[in-house]
Amino acid sequence: MKKLILAFGIANGLVFAKSLKNEVYVNLFAGRLPGIRSVTLRPELNVGYKLHLGINRFDADFKADGYYGSADTGAGTQRNKLLQLNLKALGLYNFYEDKHSKIGIGLFAKDYQPLTSFKPSITSSQVIQYATEEREIPTNDTYNFGSRLRAKYCYKKIVSSVFTDVYFYGNRVAPNLVPYAPLLSIGTKDKLFLIGDVENPKLALNLDMRFYFERKYGNKIFTSHDGLAGTKREFDLTVGFMYYLTKNLDFHVETYGFNNLNRGNSSTLPSGFKDGVYAGFGYRF
Repeated sequence: MKKLILAFGIANGLVFAKSLKNEVYVNLFAGRLPGIRSVTLRPELNVGYKLHLGINRFDADFKADGYYGSADTGAGTQRNKLLQLNLKALGLYNFYEDKHSKIGIGLFAKDYQPLTSFKPSITSSQVIQYATEEREIPTNDTYNFGSRLRAKYCYKKIVSSVFTDVYFYGNRVAPNLVPYAPLLSIGTKDKLFLIGDVENPKLALNLDMRFYFERKYGNKIFTSHDGLAGTKREFDLTVGFMYYLTKNLDFHVETYGFNNLNRGNSSTLPSGFKDGVYAGFGYRF
């Protein structure tokens, strides 16, 4: 009986170890990011950690990102500061699975914590209001949560995920530093292996796209600018390459652009664009 219990414990331990994946990464930055307290972050260094746990039909993911560098604030440029800590957690139940694909639904939560107290770059009087249904004002909220529907495909030279997030609560800071209440977002995250494949990776092209809709208040009808219950707000795009020095160690270069939609002094042209590039190493274990 003891041998049976021991064998069962070892088998479960091996299954758990196989389903547990960790990654640490370090990046050097050159660019701008919107900060949670409505300041422009100019990170120079990013250190992060990812965890993935898959058991049966359940997937759990956790991600933490810390940033160090400078910030453009209401009190001028602040240099050599710990900027911000971003935390993200996701849990999914995959109601459909086969050898190469799965479809799941679950919950997510995100928290953005400023590591240094900064004076906001904008005030309520500086916010341009585009419609009476929108409430884009500075806020102290640092978190949001909601539900995600995701479809994932992985086979030979392609790893692709398409997902939709529905937000129950919280705010997001837009590229023009104005917080807004997201209604939903649609995104895709793709990896195409130019050399090698999933089992033996060498060189890959990465693509990450996100499209955000803002929650509306008041009259929820279709107009030329707004959709039902929401209005288009932000489009983000990240493109880069990843070269695998070994199967577990990679060198990557990514360029990103965060774009406001229908915001700024013009009612048709975007404003407050945030972009940049970063490069670094990632190690999986």
